[in-house]
Amino acid sequence: MTNSIESDNTNKIDMTSINDQIMVEIFHHIPTKNELESISVPTYISNNFPPVYMVSSSDDFLINEPIKLINILTQYKIQFVYHFLSSPGVELPHVFHLDISNPYAEIVNDEECDFFKTFID
Repeated sequence: MTNSIESDNTNKIDMTSINDQIMVEIFHHIPTKNELESISVPTYISNNFPPVYMVSSSDDFLINEPIKLINILTQYKIQFVYHFLSSPGVELPHVFHLDISNPYAEIVNDEECDFFKTFID
């Protein structure tokens, strides 16, 4: 049995990859290249893109994605802040900051609010 499947549009999906599994779950089928581009943030970045606050963590399944965004945001001279959190023995998964009982969430959420407050007159 193979762990990858191919659609009729030649997109290979690695079913051992959490990212690919999520895409199939979102679309309810193997997404086409156009469908994937339609939900890809870099597709929409331009000179008019608003400031960005990004956070990732040691257990984030999207751990490798911020570097791609950083390069594009820098190219368009978009103001951004990027924080990476890691703490030995502490699990910090994707969207850990939504768990308000997590002390790291409090830190990140306060920093994010402070960042966006700088844009309010």
